[in-house]
Amino acid sequence: MDDVMDSYELMEHVLGEVYAPKKKKLAALAKKVNKKKGPAK
Repeated sequence: MDDVMDSYELMEHVLGEVYAPKKKKLAALAKKVNKKKGPAK
């Protein structure tokens, strides 16, 4: 069971490293658009 949890934690870390930069980039882009056009209504 420990091997399964270790594998899960490794995958969670890898996926976080892969998708976190995109999430930050999208948040920055949304902020830029909201500043320019205003938030969606």
